Amino acid sequence: MKHLSKLLLLVLIALVPVAAQAGQSVVIIADLENGLALIPEGSAIPHGLTIYARVINHEPKTAAGVDGVAPAGESIHQQRLEWAFAPESRFAAARKTIAAAPAFATAADRVFTIAPDDSDVTYYVYFVDGSYHAARRIISGSCYGAQASVYTPAGDYYNGTLEVTLSSTEEPFYDETDNLYINSSGGSVGTYFRYVCPITSSTHIISTGHIGHHYLPICGHYGEPPCNESYNGTLDFYFP
Repeated sequence: MKHLSKLLLLVLIALVPVAAQAGQSVVIIADLENGLALIPEGSAIPHGLTIYARVINHEPKTAAGVDGVAPAGESIHQQRLEWAFAPESRFAAARKTIAAAPAFATAADRVFTIAPDDSDVTYYVYFVDGSYHAARRIISGSCYGAQASVYTPAGDYYNGTLEVTLSSTEEPFYDETDNLYINSSGGSVGTYFRYVCPITSSTHIISTGHIGHHYLPICGHYGEPPCNESYNGTLDFYFP
């Protein structure tokens, strides 16, 4: 059974508004084993972006925690993932997965014609099993758009759940929750592309994503990893 004995339960990502070229993609690999957030060699560290990981460490023959609560003999801690560089070849699998996954935010491309001085950035946080949580942030003229998705590939798990949300206290039009029950074939789920024209004050947008896998026994026993693994992320950014 090929899944981790160290599970990422929470990634917190804080994004501040920065200028970017239209259609930019930022791929970050969450290297939990080494506590690193990896970006390609030669690229700039994303300004205003911080990643935290909430990790369960468990002893062999101990069942997995439920809803983030560690069983006896296990511990939960939150750590900041430090920025580090890796060869571009390290990102080949991530880019291939992202390119082959269902199209992201195609509605935005029908609504907007992104000009060179507009901002159009999609952030991908890529996990070791090939799953990712993504959010697209667009500023086009006086319009402000957002969309989010989660994806997980086929695996040796039995079934699982995917959930993604958008929300904003200042502008409830962005609020949306979508979920999907999956089998071992994997899948993806995403929000609609939502935009407001114009925004008259600073607007805080939050996207949460949940990727859960459930394995059948003998998981959780005889030194096997837990029966449940969970990747949960929060992408946090602002308009304008």
